[in-house]
Amino acid sequence: MGMKKITLLFILSIMNIANLKGLDIRDLSEDHPAYNTVLYLIEEGFLSTFDGDEFRGGQSITRLEVAMLVDKMLKHVSSGEKNPTAQETDAIRLLAEEFKTNIIRIDDKLYAFEQRIQLLESEQSKVVDDFLAIKIEVDQKLTQFENDLNLLRQSLENRSIQQETKLMLDEMSLRLTDLETRMSDYDKKNTDGTTKVESQYVFWLFGLLALAAS
Repeated sequence: MGMKKITLLFILSIMNIANLKGLDIRDLSEDHPAYNTVLYLIEEGFLSTFDGDEFRGGQSITRLEVAMLVDKMLKHVSSGEKNPTAQETDAIRLLAEEFKTNIIRIDDKLYAFEQRIQLLESEQSKVVDDFLAIKIEVDQKLTQFENDLNLLRQSLENRSIQQETKLMLDEMSLRLTDLETRMSDYDKKNTDGTTKVESQYVFWLFGLLALAAS
């Protein structure tokens, strides 16, 4: 059936609920056919008022909204929280028959909605798991990168030390070569043994000075 607009009071007027007291509905007279039904549904929590005591029964309502109301009432009855009277049962059955197609649609939509929620929760859980896995992988790669960077720094430092050492040794070698040349020239100028011995001392002295200067 279509979703033609009807009033809630018109629907509730076909329910014959026993007389109830205790509520004061400002915009609904006590002689209205749906008065007791409205009070019953409000007291049971199926309906609510506006601004405390206004029902607004002339407000239009769709068949789907009525079906949702009846479905809520049926679930309340089937829960066993309260045993309905014969009149209440007949009234609910009458509405249920009238709107059973809509109620079935509601159940189907609710089931589909629940399935969709479960699917979304599953997908969300998978996204979280994937994110955690990616985070772990990124953390591991960052740690490896830091280790590689430290090794590279150490290698560069060692290479710099090696280069400095090589330069120092090359300089020492040049100084020793120059010293040997000077001593060789000195030896050629002196032929007696005493001078040669002195020249050896001078050689070692120059060598020590060269090492000290480096």
